[in-house]
Amino acid sequence: MQDRCVTYIYGYHESGRGENVGFVKLIRYHCSDGDNLEINIGIKNYSKETKTEYKIYFLSKESDSFSSDLLDEGQSIRGKNDMALFRYRVKWDNPCKMNKSISKYCGIVIVDDGEEIYAGFWKDVLFDYKKWILNNKRYENNNINNKKVNTEKYDENNKNNTPKIDINKENIKIDDKNNKEKVENKDLFENHDEIPVLVDGQIVKGVKISPRDIGQLSISNWHLGKNSFLNHGYFIYKYLLYGIVNLNGSQKCVIGVPSIYSRREKYLANMFGFRQFVPAKRCKCMAGNFGYWIAEVISE
Repeated sequence: MQDRCVTYIYGYHESGRGENVGFVKLIRYHCSDGDNLEINIGIKNYSKETKTEYKIYFLSKESDSFSSDLLDEGQSIRGKNDMALFRYRVKWDNPCKMNKSISKYCGIVIVDDGEEIYAGFWKDVLFDYKKWILNNKRYENNNINNKKVNTEKYDENNKNNTPKIDINKENIKIDDKNNKEKVENKDLFENHDEIPVLVDGQIVKGVKISPRDIGQLSISNWHLGKNSFLNHGYFIYKYLLYGIVNLNGSQKCVIGVPSIYSRREKYLANMFGFRQFVPAKRCKCMAGNFGYWIAEVISE
């Protein structure tokens, strides 16, 4: 890598790479105690009204995927022309303290608190940002840990105090085409831990299941067991929802993937067949709220 490098940063959206939104400049300084790296980043369209939180990652290419190392997280500095500015001085041979030289990295990704994604590369690589979002566990875990969402009612430690679900026909109304599923899979409700639900919420009844429990449903649902979005949600939250929800004026039997609503999650959920979001509690605005991306259970 050259001692000085400048590359453009682009915004990434559902349709792929968008317009140029900024730059990243890397400068190498030779010092007696080891070479240093100065990193200068600028992103335009910075909000005048609020301070924006960012996470900055350096990317390295490993076979057909990218490995991400966190460089920094925090608030940007507002500069001239309403740009978000960042400046760092780090070690050339270990910028992210992961025992990797800057020469091992190929680019940078920045994620803001509105979950907008920006990326720039100083090496010629093909960046599939959708795959990076889905597969990068470090990013997902950091994102979830920083969301202030009350998930205590979903804690496994509460299962001993959870009553069994009454699945009598007079207590659960469901469309006729899904009624067969309800009867055939009574064991799923009776033998799994209940998910506490709110009286005025969309979720009528629900229990925690795992991907392998999908094998107890009719064969038309088995493909969900290999669904990448579903399995990634299970990896993060350690459970899936199997239950009854109020949907479009009737009650449906569904499988739900736990998630925090965002535009990014909506795009991924839709791409993998989960097209509707049911919040865990009633809310006016979906963004930032915990709930489930759902798919209806097929009876035949």
